[in-house]
Amino acid sequence: MGRARLLRAVTAVGAVLLLFLVLVARQGTVVARGNLHPAFADYEVERVRVAGVELYVDRSAHAGDALTAIALLAAAAVLLVAARRLSGTTRTAFAWAGAGAAFLAADDLLAAHETLGHNLGFLAALPLIDHPDDLIVGLYGLA
Repeated sequence: MGRARLLRAVTAVGAVLLLFLVLVARQGTVVARGNLHPAFADYEVERVRVAGVELYVDRSAHAGDALTAIALLAAAAVLLVAARRLSGTTRTAFAWAGAGAAFLAADDLLAAHETLGHNLGFLAALPLIDHPDDLIVGLYGLA
Protein backbone atom coordinates (compact mmCIF):
# COMPACT_ATOMS: atom_id res chain seq x y z
CA MET A 1 0.00 0.00 0.00
CA GLY A 2 1.45 3.34 -1.05
CA ARG A 3 1.85 6.27 1.30
CA ALA A 4 -0.95 8.29 -0.33
CA ARG A 5 -3.36 5.37 -0.20
CA LEU A 6 -2.51 4.74 3.45
CA LEU A 7 -3.11 8.41 4.28
CA ARG A 8 -6.50 8.32 2.53
CA ALA A 9 -7.45 5.16 4.41
CA VAL A 10 -6.42 6.62 7.78
CA THR A 11 -8.33 9.84 7.00
CA ALA A 12 -11.48 7.92 6.06
CA VAL A 13 -11.30 5.70 9.15
CA GLY A 14 -10.72 8.76 11.36
CA ALA A 15 -13.72 10.58 9.88
CA VAL A 16 -16.03 7.59 10.34
CA LEU A 17 -14.70 7.02 13.86
CA LEU A 18 -15.34 10.67 14.80
CA LEU A 19 -18.96 10.47 13.63
CA PHE A 20 -19.44 7.13 15.40
CA LEU A 21 -18.04 8.46 18.68
CA VAL A 22 -20.26 11.55 18.51
CA LEU A 23 -23.30 9.33 17.86
CA VAL A 24 -22.37 7.21 20.89
CA ALA A 25 -21.87 10.32 23.04
CA ARG A 26 -25.28 11.65 21.98
CA GLN A 27 -26.85 8.45 23.37
CA GLY A 28 -25.28 8.93 26.80
CA THR A 29 -27.19 9.71 29.96
CA VAL A 30 -27.53 13.48 30.39
CA VAL A 31 -25.94 14.47 33.70
CA ALA A 32 -26.36 18.24 33.30
CA ARG A 33 -27.44 20.79 30.71
CA GLY A 34 -26.65 24.47 30.43
CA ASN A 35 -23.64 26.77 30.44
CA LEU A 36 -21.33 24.10 31.79
CA HIS A 37 -18.18 24.38 29.77
CA PRO A 38 -15.48 26.20 31.75
CA ALA A 39 -13.89 27.74 28.66
CA PHE A 40 -17.19 28.95 27.15
CA ALA A 41 -19.44 30.25 29.90
CA ASP A 42 -22.00 31.60 27.41
CA TYR A 43 -22.28 28.37 25.38
CA GLU A 44 -24.98 25.85 26.25
CA VAL A 45 -23.96 22.18 26.16
CA GLU A 46 -24.93 18.88 27.73
CA ARG A 47 -22.66 16.85 29.95
CA VAL A 48 -23.33 13.17 29.36
CA ARG A 49 -22.03 9.95 30.87
CA VAL A 50 -21.00 7.15 28.53
CA ALA A 51 -19.33 4.00 29.87
CA GLY A 52 -18.39 5.83 33.07
CA VAL A 53 -16.81 8.77 31.24
CA GLU A 54 -18.33 12.26 31.26
CA LEU A 55 -18.23 14.22 28.00
CA TYR A 56 -19.59 17.50 26.70
CA VAL A 57 -22.05 17.19 23.80
CA ASP A 58 -23.17 20.04 21.58
CA ARG A 59 -26.79 19.81 20.45
CA SER A 60 -27.12 23.30 19.01
CA ALA A 61 -28.69 22.44 15.66
CA HIS A 62 -30.55 25.29 13.95
CA ALA A 63 -32.39 25.74 10.65
CA GLY A 64 -29.18 27.09 9.12
CA ASP A 65 -27.40 23.84 9.98
CA ALA A 66 -30.11 21.84 8.23
CA LEU A 67 -29.92 24.04 5.13
CA THR A 68 -26.14 23.74 5.07
CA ALA A 69 -26.39 19.96 5.38
CA ILE A 70 -28.91 19.82 2.52
CA ALA A 71 -26.61 21.89 0.30
CA LEU A 72 -23.62 19.71 1.20
CA LEU A 73 -25.59 16.52 0.52
CA ALA A 74 -26.66 17.91 -2.86
CA ALA A 75 -23.04 18.72 -3.68
CA ALA A 76 -22.00 15.23 -2.53
CA ALA A 77 -24.61 13.64 -4.78
CA VAL A 78 -23.49 15.65 -7.82
CA LEU A 79 -19.82 14.88 -7.16
CA LEU A 80 -20.44 11.16 -6.66
CA VAL A 81 -22.58 10.89 -9.81
CA ALA A 82 -19.89 12.72 -11.75
CA ALA A 83 -17.24 10.40 -10.29
CA ARG A 84 -19.10 7.38 -11.68
CA ARG A 85 -18.98 8.88 -15.17
CA LEU A 86 -15.30 9.85 -15.06
CA SER A 87 -12.17 7.73 -15.07
CA GLY A 88 -8.67 7.68 -13.65
CA THR A 89 -7.42 10.20 -11.13
CA THR A 90 -10.27 12.59 -11.95
CA ARG A 91 -12.73 9.93 -10.86
CA THR A 92 -10.84 9.43 -7.59
CA ALA A 93 -10.72 13.17 -6.90
CA PHE A 94 -14.46 13.59 -7.49
CA ALA A 95 -15.25 10.54 -5.35
CA TRP A 96 -13.16 11.86 -2.44
CA ALA A 97 -14.69 15.32 -2.80
CA GLY A 98 -18.17 13.76 -2.73
CA ALA A 99 -17.31 11.70 0.34
CA GLY A 100 -15.88 14.82 1.99
CA ALA A 101 -19.05 16.81 1.31
CA ALA A 102 -21.17 13.98 2.74
CA PHE A 103 -18.94 13.90 5.84
CA LEU A 104 -19.27 17.67 6.30
CA ALA A 105 -23.07 17.35 6.07
CA ALA A 106 -23.03 14.70 8.80
CA ASP A 107 -20.63 16.82 10.87
CA ASP A 108 -22.97 19.79 10.58
CA LEU A 109 -26.07 17.82 11.58
CA LEU A 110 -24.34 16.13 14.53
CA ALA A 111 -22.24 19.16 15.55
CA ALA A 112 -19.33 16.71 15.55
CA HIS A 113 -16.46 19.21 15.42
CA GLU A 114 -18.08 21.34 18.14
CA THR A 115 -18.53 18.28 20.36
CA LEU A 116 -14.94 17.20 19.77
CA GLY A 117 -13.73 20.75 20.44
CA HIS A 118 -15.64 20.97 23.73
CA ASN A 119 -13.85 17.84 24.92
CA LEU A 120 -10.41 19.02 23.80
CA GLY A 121 -10.50 22.39 25.55
CA PHE A 122 -6.71 22.52 25.87
CA LEU A 123 -6.60 23.38 22.14
CA ALA A 124 -7.88 26.88 23.00
CA ALA A 125 -4.49 27.62 24.61
CA LEU A 126 -2.76 27.39 21.23
CA PRO A 127 -1.82 30.65 19.48
CA LEU A 128 -4.44 32.11 17.09
CA ILE A 129 -7.13 29.72 18.39
CA ASP A 130 -10.28 31.23 19.93
CA HIS A 131 -12.31 28.02 20.10
CA PRO A 132 -10.92 24.48 20.08
CA ASP A 133 -13.21 23.53 17.21
CA ASP A 134 -11.53 26.18 15.00
CA LEU A 135 -8.42 24.00 14.82
CA ILE A 136 -10.49 20.90 14.07
CA VAL A 137 -12.22 22.59 11.12
CA GLY A 138 -8.81 23.75 9.90
CA LEU A 139 -7.57 20.17 10.02
CA TYR A 140 -10.53 19.11 7.87
CA GLY A 141 -9.09 21.27 5.11
CA LEU A 142 -5.75 19.48 5.33
CA ALA A 143 -7.41 16.08 5.06
